[in-house]
Amino acid sequence: MRQYVAQKFSSPEDIPAQKIVIVDHASITPYAVAKLIAKHPMMKVVGHEGEGSAALALCRKLMPDIVIIDPLLTGLDGVSIIKQIRRINPEVRILVYSLENRQISLTDYIELEVNAIVLKNSPLETLVKAINQLSIGKEFLDDALSASTPPINPQSVFQDVSITLPHLSPREKQVLKMIVEGGKNKEIARILSISVKTIESHRLNLMRKLNAHSVLDLIRWAQRMNISH
Repeated sequence: MRQYVAQKFSSPEDIPAQKIVIVDHASITPYAVAKLIAKHPMMKVVGHEGEGSAALALCRKLMPDIVIIDPLLTGLDGVSIIKQIRRINPEVRILVYSLENRQISLTDYIELEVNAIVLKNSPLETLVKAINQLSIGKEFLDDALSASTPPINPQSVFQDVSITLPHLSPREKQVLKMIVEGGKNKEIARILSISVKTIESHRLNLMRKLNAHSVLDLIRWAQRMNISH
């Protein structure tokens, strides 16, 4: 990962310059994002495409730090685009920006380990918060997804709220909170005064207990379990 992602910056103003590419069929989206981040001089929309193949060419040319993508595209579907963008630049941070469940399968995007998901019908402040979180190396999941229906599949953490919550020990809850806040294993071990190996064991146990496959899965569970993010 790039150094600025590995570090934990206190605010977006501390980070190196961020290049943002918009992949969206709506021409208003890059304009709106540019206006939203205007107060952050270290962030800039450097390109926009609404067609799949052209978007890949643009990402290959510009090598952006953040890609904001609406999966409703011509030429290639959103999942294919994300896979290919990842191959072009494994370090890129990807934000899925779409209408709720009508154009995306949340399970697909969680399995792709995208870094953020924001719904277009959420307040614009939510998008700003997501961009800021990505810029300092954190993940983000729109709070509105907690009300998302119907369930996606029986194994997904994005399922009906009536699901029985797994039991976590106080230490596991503590580690989970620190993980979803962006803490790395070494940092968490230092703060808790325990070994990195122990933190790795807690992380594996959390993934197993919660049937989680990414940090976004853990964020969703932390929201469900009222563990602060």
